[in-house]
Amino acid sequence: MLSLIIGQPRSGKSEYAERIVSNRAGSTVYVGTLPNFPVWRDTIRRHESRRPDSWDLLELIGNPERDTELILEALDQYQNILLDGIMVYVFQLMTVFDFDPSVLQRPVSVLVKRLASHTGNVVVVDQPSDGLRPLRAQRALCYLHRSLARRAHSLILIEDGRATPLGRHEIVSVGPPKRRCKDDRRSNIRKLLCEK
Repeated sequence: MLSLIIGQPRSGKSEYAERIVSNRAGSTVYVGTLPNFPVWRDTIRRHESRRPDSWDLLELIGNPERDTELILEALDQYQNILLDGIMVYVFQLMTVFDFDPSVLQRPVSVLVKRLASHTGNVVVVDQPSDGLRPLRAQRALCYLHRSLARRAHSLILIEDGRATPLGRHEIVSVGPPKRRCKDDRRSNIRKLLCEK
């Protein structure tokens, strides 16, 4: 089962995801996406301190093809997978490693399909891409979020520490809405998934 949890920074989305995965039976791997840069060290330490010792750690290396292979291997080995913080990973690819966004299309397509068909539990945690620069990084992340949302079994929106589970019928379709939606929650979801 694939769950997508999205919320603003410091909204409690990682803790929420960790609680979900902690309550599931079977082997668990935490997929780390944050680079070991000074700016992220406190966040990394906080996340490490909350993780049970029984969880394994898989750290991505900044190569989309190889990182996809590593995650696919993990899908064969673990019942539960927690993938936390794709936005920073995509931003790093676009800025530090200067990848072209088109490089991500194939790995994203393969990865999302496998994540959605995993017989165990896959929880993907991320934040919205609004305001992310360069614009090509924002577009790449939007593509990834929409791909995940299309295949997710559940979408959970975290706002101010509150989780709002949304049914499959509430996972909005890709593309602009036909009419302006007055429901604030659905408008927020559209914004988070890069829709107008």
